[in-house]
Amino acid sequence: MQQSSTIVSKKTTAIRTDVPFWKQLVAGGGAGIAEILLMYPTDVMKTRAQVVSKRTPIVETFVNILRTEGLGTFYRGITSPIVAEAPKRAVKFSCNERYKSLFVNPTTNTMSNFGAVAAGSLAGVTEAFVNCPFEVIKVRMQTDAVAYATTFRCLTQILRSDKPLANLYKGIESHVWRNATWNGAYFGLIGTLRNLYPTTNLVTDNQKTLHTLAIGTFAGGFASCLSTPFDVVKSRMQQQQQLRQLSGGFHYRYTIPSLVHIAMHESPANLYKGLYLRLLRLAPGGGVMVLVFDRITEFLQDF
Repeated sequence: MQQSSTIVSKKTTAIRTDVPFWKQLVAGGGAGIAEILLMYPTDVMKTRAQVVSKRTPIVETFVNILRTEGLGTFYRGITSPIVAEAPKRAVKFSCNERYKSLFVNPTTNTMSNFGAVAAGSLAGVTEAFVNCPFEVIKVRMQTDAVAYATTFRCLTQILRSDKPLANLYKGIESHVWRNATWNGAYFGLIGTLRNLYPTTNLVTDNQKTLHTLAIGTFAGGFASCLSTPFDVVKSRMQQQQQLRQLSGGFHYRYTIPSLVHIAMHESPANLYKGLYLRLLRLAPGGGVMVLVFDRITEFLQDF
């Protein structure tokens, strides 16, 4: 399989910058939507686990939601991330391409592993500003089934609040930390693994597919482990009002103080609440995304 234009590593011999924006939009959006449809229920349970202080087993969380709220709850708030996914992935991939040019050696037209991580991280920062409002809506929909009956109603209430823009970008600092960490680790590690384990010795399409899935899954899992503490803080910032009674009135305003507060007043383990659910979603999801992106990009080559 042809390597994706978004993945680079130290021994890359050529950096592709000729992929049109509309192809990145279609391929990236398709990859993101496929991942969401398959893995979204785990994200609902992850968010529920993160916004409460009590540690609850995953099976108990699943059963409680199913019994008290119904099967449809596992897809509550999915409209927002689906609507956000095409522009989000377009920003992720197109910005990664643009930022790569900052780290390419003009003489050899190659890029170091550090350059791949840096380009991915910068793309993550840009992506955070595009996706944050959608994340705010998603978190509120997932954690308060009474106040927000529909996605449109949730958005309307935010826009009618005293500070609509501030509320739509609540948690943006931790969002930037999370996305920069995840994207840098994900894109950087995929490039490294593809260089260490190339597809030159693979014969069948099934072998190449499994190769891509395995690399993307490992990279997605590793990136999730690094970024989960920031994701916990982001979820709490974006559901601030509901959490006041659970956190002794603590105000989740800045990322680092919030990390320290959770570690000292709850438990360091709470910084990784929902990790197993993030791994359940973003590890295989990382494999699905890079595979679907590559396949759609290949399909669009003749257009």
